[in-house]
Order: sequence, then C-alpha cells, then structure tokens
Amino acid sequence: GEVRLPGLRKVLEVVRRAVEAPDGRVEVDRGDRDEVRRIAVPLNLGQMGEAHFVLGRHWLQEFEQKRARDDVDQVTVRRLREWINQPAERGMPADVEALVILTYALQANRSFHLHGTAVEPQLDRLNNELELREQALPPEADWHTAIERAATILGVAVSPLRSATNLARLVEQVQTEAGKHRDA
Repeated sequence: GEVRLPGLRKVLEVVRRAVEAPDGRVEVDRGDRDEVRRIAVPLNLGQMGEAHFVLGRHWLQEFEQKRARDDVDQVTVRRLREWINQPAERGMPADVEALVILTYALQANRSFHLHGTAVEPQLDRLNNELELREQALPPEADWHTAIERAATILGVAVSPLRSATNLARLVEQVQTEAGKHRDA
C-alpha cells in the first residue's frame, strides 16, 4: 500500500521515543501498530513485535560504513540520499528517504544546519543542502539545569527533550538573547 505523510510522521514519533528509551524498545498504541509494522519493518528501521517496537541499527551502521569508505566529514542530506541508493536504486519516495535520514540523525545524535544555522528538519521538505552535524550531548542533569536557567534568566524556551536538535536550538537562542544584553 501507499505510504502517506501521517504514517511516516507516526513512525518518526515512535522512532524518536525508541531512541530515548534505554533499550531502544517502546510500546506502540494499538491503533498504530499495523502502520508502524507496514512502514518501519520493510525500511529496516526496526522490528515491530506484538505491542513493542524495537529500534534497529541497520542505517546507523550502513551510513557510518559508507562515511568511513568515502572518508567524509561533512555529512549532508544529499550525500545520505546518494548512500541510500548505493549500490542500487531503492526507488524510495523523497519523504520515505527523509524518514530514514531523520532516524539516522536521531540515532547518531546529529542536528541539521543550513549555512551554519540550526534547522528543524521536516519529513516532507528535507533540503538536500542541510548539513548533519555531530552533537555531543550534556548529561541529563546538566541539560535540565541549562534549560531552566535559560528560561529563567533569558526567557529562552526549548523542549526539555535532550536531543541534538534541541541543544543546537538552545545554544543559538541563548547567544541571540545574550547578544541583545551585551552592552548592559
């Protein structure tokens, strides 16, 4: 059957939760299980059991192998799309490729940047020019302290979810706000 955007978004949400789960395993709502099974399993994103989705490492390993093979530091969306289709074209629609790329980014802790600015990636319009930068994440406790202080002192609000994208966004907003008060 055809894969539509709402289904892809649902799978991405499940993947996001699985990345945060210590064992990569999350329960999926009964109504979503068939769709997750139908989309995620053939794409090698993971396994859908009776009630739980278990995130796999297929793409993480494949992209890291190809990155080593091609000796690449700058990982872009365009390059990942090329790697998906090596050694042979897989014929995936662009938004399905985007799901694979976003899954990899979540697992590899990479955030998306365009011309140096952190960008929130979108399944239905994932720009080929976006660069995926590796992001070392702070310990959970430090992250919570940082977002609380940023909110209290600078009025900067980001999602409490510790992820590469949110970390990049926090840094950017704090720099912008702090810049406004530099003279003071």
